[in-house]
Amino acid sequence: MTKFRILLLLLALYFLPYVVYGQPESGIRPKIGYVFSGGGAKGMAHVGVLKVLEEVGLEPDYITGTSMGSIMGGLYSIGYSAEEISEIIERVDWSTVLTNEIPSNQVIMQRKHEYQRFMLEMPVYDGKPELPAGLSEGQKLSQLFSELSWRQAGVDDFHDFPYPFTCIGTDILRGQKVEMNSGDLSSAMRASMAIPSVFTAVVRDSTHILVDGGVMRNFPVQEAIDMGADLIIGVYVGFDRQMKPEQLRSLTSVITRTSLLAGAHDVESQVPLVDYMIVPNLQGYGRSDFTSGVEIMKRGEEAARAQIDVLKALADSVNNLGAPPERRKLPHNDSLMVEEIKVLGVSPSMTRFLTAKTGIETGEWITPDQLNEGIDKLFGTLFFEKIEYYFEDMEEGKRLVFRIKEKTNSSIKLALHYDNAFGPGLILNYTRLNSIIEGSRLGLTADISGSPQLRTYYDIHLGKKRNFIGSLFVNAEREKLPFYSNNVNIGNYNHTFLTGGVAFRQHLGINSNFGADVYYRNSTLRLSENIKEVRPELEYLDNFIFRGPEVSFIYQLNTFDNHLYPTRGTRMHIKYRQAFNTGFISKFSYPDSLNLENRQSESIDPYWHFTLDYESYFPLGKKASINAEFSFGMSDNGKPFTDNFYLGGYRYNLRENQVAFVGLHSHELLQGNYVKEKVALQVRPIPNLTLSALFNFLFVGDDFNTFIDDFLSFGKEGRYMGAGAGFTYKTPVGPLSIYLGSRTDVWNPIWYLNVGFTF
Repeated sequence: MTKFRILLLLLALYFLPYVVYGQPESGIRPKIGYVFSGGGAKGMAHVGVLKVLEEVGLEPDYITGTSMGSIMGGLYSIGYSAEEISEIIERVDWSTVLTNEIPSNQVIMQRKHEYQRFMLEMPVYDGKPELPAGLSEGQKLSQLFSELSWRQAGVDDFHDFPYPFTCIGTDILRGQKVEMNSGDLSSAMRASMAIPSVFTAVVRDSTHILVDGGVMRNFPVQEAIDMGADLIIGVYVGFDRQMKPEQLRSLTSVITRTSLLAGAHDVESQVPLVDYMIVPNLQGYGRSDFTSGVEIMKRGEEAARAQIDVLKALADSVNNLGAPPERRKLPHNDSLMVEEIKVLGVSPSMTRFLTAKTGIETGEWITPDQLNEGIDKLFGTLFFEKIEYYFEDMEEGKRLVFRIKEKTNSSIKLALHYDNAFGPGLILNYTRLNSIIEGSRLGLTADISGSPQLRTYYDIHLGKKRNFIGSLFVNAEREKLPFYSNNVNIGNYNHTFLTGGVAFRQHLGINSNFGADVYYRNSTLRLSENIKEVRPELEYLDNFIFRGPEVSFIYQLNTFDNHLYPTRGTRMHIKYRQAFNTGFISKFSYPDSLNLENRQSESIDPYWHFTLDYESYFPLGKKASINAEFSFGMSDNGKPFTDNFYLGGYRYNLRENQVAFVGLHSHELLQGNYVKEKVALQVRPIPNLTLSALFNFLFVGDDFNTFIDDFLSFGKEGRYMGAGAGFTYKTPVGPLSIYLGSRTDVWNPIWYLNVGFTF
């Protein structure tokens, strides 16, 4: 630093008390305003600056913020210290909070299979599908903000906070900025950071639809002055003018950048109003780098420390003119007494369902954990897009107010997939909620491919908590399957089945249920010409048909944290099927000259079919887990050919009665009974990538009467062992899985490839 600059600095510090507050009276402490800009994840730098401002003894009279600045400023305004906010940033799992995903073990059993299995979901309005308003509703983000703002409970006016606060949103109905300084803080913060195309807009009341305040004003200096601030300390981490072209390759990044251009231009009018400007060097960090919170906060602290002499002199000068006013302290509420529950925007019956499902009773004390657990149960029914809450003061306790956004009544979802067993396909889903009866759900899913599948149901949720579900359903499937003889594929046969009936499920909790299905089943099998050439006795056989009524009893348990990429949890599936009066029809294609009957019909005696599958994932630290599975299936000797178990293949896109076994081709074995054991080690070295290796054992037998004895005799007949290794990568279109397996007694390398979500 030159001598001239040192002299200027000394003069500035000498005259500081006379210029910082710009008022003729001496002895009057100027009011200080903190202004925090938006900037996505870069806004975490505000916390590092706050640490230094606390250290030098500065205390604000007013705080304003936009987007991420509204979150940091909002939390500080209700009494969180910089250190407390820093700890929050470090412990939050941002990869979860910033999405609308919840763990699979929070989704009710009946809906687990279809949750997060589509690459695109489009709401349907007036019979027309439309693109969603944002990539995420921000449910987890809203829950986080609501939990963090418990100490605001009952304080409606932000001017009554320890530090009066205002944050900025943009009303896209009127095209104007909105100052939010009353109501519930959680929704104000959520609205202020509703980045267009990333998060959906927020409706705080019927007159405003709000998105990110940075669209209009990303650096709200004038608002702090209007509140009464005489001196402004501004922290700016906003518009990155050094962005590189490769950072604007995605549609979302282009839309986000475009939406912030006006706000970036507005900053030029706000910067001259700032008395002390702090601009952290955040080169190398972007708006979405939330996992780099510690490093970003450190950059903010470094920027403030670079001006620490000036900030200390400012603090000394201001504090010499008078102590800051006594601040109202908001209580640290570990629990609150709920005197009344109010639900906005839903019918009375939905209100009863909501209160029953969450398990929250009036007249009782609740904690944040209890309330979040209740909301997770409610959100896991998949009837809601977003569930927000806040508290209002009452005479003896608090009024708990839920702000609900239900899912659109109709939606269309789609996914693409490919595997090397069945080829490519397009999965389409249509879902209709509350059709005919409130609390109902109509689902129709079709796999349009060379081996098509269909699943449709109409569910009615009954009971106070809607834990009993009655269903009408129709399922269908057709596939071309290999026919192996002596380990050689001798041709293909087409297998088609159709079932339709009624189902009943009683939920025992979120992750388990039991019930019964009563249905009619039709199964057809048609042989290819290749098989008939190898097996001459089948030359004139056209197809088999099995049809008749059946009943099934089912118990299901599934606590997997993720249905497609599990790392912990347990799954159990037990099913007993009983067939009655099954008709067996054989159709033949005899030459006309033989004058033989081309259709034979007979009845099959009642037969049974039983399966049990138990699988668990055990975490080994944060990046590894052990996967163990034991399953078996047994069946009556008198069953039809099509009710055997199809053994072989990897875990993705399994079909009716198929049991995965690495080391065998898909559907390589066809047997009436089996026992399977598997153990696997999986490691996740980086997010979204899972490496795994497994060993599995299989014992099979056709005759049920001798199956158990043969298994216990430890003979080699019917025993198979296989091993494999590969990886699964989580992509926006679904899992990319490449796995290589082989039997251990012979080297028969088999590749298992899957891309995309499966049916």
